[in-house]
Amino acid sequence: WERTKLPYKWLPIQKKTLRSAEDWVKLGNQRRNKGDLQGALEAFNRAISMNPRLTAAYNNRGGVYIKFQQYRRAIEDLNRAIEINPQLAEAYTSRGVAYASLQQYKRAIEDYTRTIEIDPRYAEAYYNRGNVYISLKQYQKAIQDYTHAIKLDLSLLYAAYHNRAVAYLKLNQKDKAASDFRRFLRLAPPDHPYRQRVQQWLSQYMKK
Repeated sequence: WERTKLPYKWLPIQKKTLRSAEDWVKLGNQRRNKGDLQGALEAFNRAISMNPRLTAAYNNRGGVYIKFQQYRRAIEDLNRAIEINPQLAEAYTSRGVAYASLQQYKRAIEDYTRTIEIDPRYAEAYYNRGNVYISLKQYQKAIQDYTHAIKLDLSLLYAAYHNRAVAYLKLNQKDKAASDFRRFLRLAPPDHPYRQRVQQWLSQYMKK
């Protein structure tokens, strides 16, 4: 706020003019984080029109297209981001999500693996690759990836424990599944949609 010469009267400062493509990317990120995906898309569009080689604009717009389930558009943007910066681990992971959503699992695994090659501590890539391995019924590989994710990122814990338990169940390793399901119940939000069915499974397991 900026004070005028008159006492006790205040006028709002004018909003700073967005002068650069980077400014529009920042605005797009702010809008995306607030849930305004359409507004974020418009901001990233503006950034790209100002600087067609701005990696972050393509990468982040690709992420918004994934939210809109426009996976092919997302892949186009993420291809462009990777073309400009082949070492951008985040872009490979996002493109992997788009490929997995289109059930192009081989390409998804290739992208998650490339992410891990660039950044071996990128927990989300392990977690997402584990999900693809579940879809492919490669349960032991899924367990290995979920275990990596659990070690690397606490924010993924309850989801990774749940999915690893599912993989153990598919391998008929019920004791290990029960252990992971208990960890899931300790960590997951009270209103998590899987909580009730996990509790029911554990209840039946304890009766045997």
